[in-house]
Amino acid sequence: MKYFLDFGTHYFHGTIHENGILSFERRGFFGQTQPYEWRVSTFEPSPYAFEANKQHLPSIASRFNRLDAYQAAIADFDGTMEFKWCPGNEAGSNCLKQTIAEVDESGAEIHMVPAIDVKRLVEEIVAEDKEAFIVIKCDIEGAEFSVLPRLLDAECVRESVKEVFVEWHDRFWADKPNHQEILRKKAIIKESCQESGIVIHDWQ
Repeated sequence: MKYFLDFGTHYFHGTIHENGILSFERRGFFGQTQPYEWRVSTFEPSPYAFEANKQHLPSIASRFNRLDAYQAAIADFDGTMEFKWCPGNEAGSNCLKQTIAEVDESGAEIHMVPAIDVKRLVEEIVAEDKEAFIVIKCDIEGAEFSVLPRLLDAECVRESVKEVFVEWHDRFWADKPNHQEILRKKAIIKESCQESGIVIHDWQ
């Protein structure tokens, strides 16, 4: 079975960036015949985006083999974590626990949300389906620098994870002293993906 894991779903509808699965669908990524032979799992920590998405779930789910939506953050551990919702820049809301120059934090709210270990998630999929063909979209506002190395720790990655589409947020550290370290980490992640046979795409 083919699996599409949407890390950082944001809103299904009404965004200028055509986020997530809908942009892939418009490009014909899932094929031409519905229901598409894909199982989709979406992960969005924002309680507001998740609630707004509920009205669209039935129609979107009907176009796929299966669709599961989770109000949760993808992380490098299981548990709970802080999610900072920023009404002045919802797309920049994040779990980083740091101030980001480009994100307007006026009126920000802190929400405790479930954190899902990306390594465990992928390993459980493969344990249930040895033939799993996994594609990941990762738009998680800077958390990619901890999540993707954790993903690569999974022994099943080489056989099962085929493509990863990443929106990189290294610019969040542009004004910070560890910016070069973040850029080196980005290069290492890309190299490690390629060594594991994963096709990695810069995506936005």
